[in-house]
Amino acid sequence: MRYPLRASVIYRWRDGDGMERRGKGWTHDLSEEGVMVSSEDCPALGEPVNLVLRVSTTRSPIPAPALRMNMKAKVVRLLSDGTEGKSLGFAVHRRDCARAMESKSQESTGSYLEARRWSEGQLN
Repeated sequence: MRYPLRASVIYRWRDGDGMERRGKGWTHDLSEEGVMVSSEDCPALGEPVNLVLRVSTTRSPIPAPALRMNMKAKVVRLLSDGTEGKSLGFAVHRRDCARAMESKSQESTGSYLEARRWSEGQLN
């Protein structure tokens, strides 16, 4: 079963030339088996990819910590605009959930922020 969920996602992969690449986008939906990501920066079909999803939980009257999920996955489908060939996103199938969703703690906040800075090119 797919669940509609808009969460920020940052991801990284190695392209066919072995170069480390990174991207960011938003989830469209997710299931126990994988996730659909909306982004213009897409890995190639079949590429392994590491993703970090961050789900905000601000709708509660009492502030709650954000949830984060790390996922190792494989690209199983690419989405593109049929007329212009522009990349719109990709779907991945989970290979291994490194950590299930967890409450944001000092460690997970640091990890997410570090991954975000890395995805924006601020860290090597």
